[in-house]
Amino acid sequence: MLDQHALPPCAQGLPRRPLRLSVPCSPAAAGPEGEQDQDGGSSSSLYILDTALDPANATPFEALIWRHFTDGDYKAWHCDALPRPPFADRQRDLDVSVLSYAMVGDAICVSLRSLGTHCFDTVSRTWSLAGDWLMPFSGKAEYDPELKLWFGVSAGNHQLPCAADLSPILRGHAPKKQHHYVWGDPQLPGDWLPDLLKPANIVSLGSRRFCIINFFRDMGGCCTSCMDGPSAADGSPIVVFSGLEVLAGNRNGKDGDSGKESDSGDGLRIRMIKHKSRLCRDTDTHSLESVL
Repeated sequence: MLDQHALPPCAQGLPRRPLRLSVPCSPAAAGPEGEQDQDGGSSSSLYILDTALDPANATPFEALIWRHFTDGDYKAWHCDALPRPPFADRQRDLDVSVLSYAMVGDAICVSLRSLGTHCFDTVSRTWSLAGDWLMPFSGKAEYDPELKLWFGVSAGNHQLPCAADLSPILRGHAPKKQHHYVWGDPQLPGDWLPDLLKPANIVSLGSRRFCIINFFRDMGGCCTSCMDGPSAADGSPIVVFSGLEVLAGNRNGKDGDSGKESDSGDGLRIRMIKHKSRLCRDTDTHSLESVL
């Protein structure tokens, strides 16, 4: 795990809207000895991309890497300036913004409005254009090795959880639509309006379990049995934390659980089960977003 207190001075001036990905060090990138830490674990690197894409920024893409000094036996953080993204200088002519990003194999994949999806190979440190299509997510998507799917927030509705298979990107193909799943939440009160300035966030808890954080405005003073706390019809902010579990099986399988189901059309059935939700009011949403 990366210790924020041990970061080098170059990390103190992070971009205002950074894209951040912690990437385990692959054997090819770690060197012949694999760069093992003292506890036996592999090193990790933190890649930071300035999503503001300011043409005046000479180094919008950097990596913080924990490695040995060339003339010493101890490790320290190193700040490496990485190749400038090919889309970094296009904002003057096009409406360019980062819509979604994910780690796919050894590649950092970024989907941008008007420019399609680009990939950065963390081993060769080169950029390439994957295609003129976009990944079906909003913000960051995380990989679940048990389900072999990526999970995040849907690009079509920034309040709903979504899953997709992004592995075709490594072959230069767009994700298949039949391997794309989106789940709704029928239990939400009708007077709760999504906060359009605050899309949902999904955090992976491991073992096919996730926590989704949704931001709403209460316009009707509704209260349901599945939520906690009082309600006031004043448009006040509401933050809802929901625990989710994802189950996978074939179309004829029986697992005895109930939940929102999505069928890929090829016999694979993916079900999202909500276990519990908690509501927070009078929350400093800016601080919460900083933590997320």
